[in-house]
Amino acid sequence: MNLYTLPYEFQQALDAYYACFDLDTGEQLETDEIVAERQTALDDLVYRANETLEHLCAEIANRKASEDAYQAERDRLDRKAKSEARNIERLKVLVDTAFSKLYQGKPVHFGNFTLSYRKSEGVRIDDEHRIPDDYRRVKTEIDKASIKDALKRGDDIPGASLETRRNLSIR
Repeated sequence: MNLYTLPYEFQQALDAYYACFDLDTGEQLETDEIVAERQTALDDLVYRANETLEHLCAEIANRKASEDAYQAERDRLDRKAKSEARNIERLKVLVDTAFSKLYQGKPVHFGNFTLSYRKSEGVRIDDEHRIPDDYRRVKTEIDKASIKDALKRGDDIPGASLETRRNLSIR
């Protein structure tokens, strides 16, 4: 069974079954054998559709388990990477201290590595409350929760409306 053709196949089987009857009077137009045959075809289609949907739900559950496992592994690797970054920073402080005291910052070469200092510029903020507004960035975002509450109260919010959504639940 092809999931994409399922609605079409079901509609065809349903139409074939309904064609056995006069829809206005309910009178049977076909023989009992044909009606039973079309009923069986419809039942079989529903059974196969149920099997297909069950299989697809199992596939979703398996893929969700894989997704969760990948997420857990990513979290574990993120923690490991952060730990390595902290270790690197500690080692840099150790090298900086030793280099500064032993060689007074003069360039020195050790096998594959050369230690030296270079100048750079950066901004240090001493008191952020005293910084003028011209030097600030403001991020604005839409507060959907308050808009939803206002719309539920009956307020008119230009550019927003409540919509009813259908969310598939697989348990």
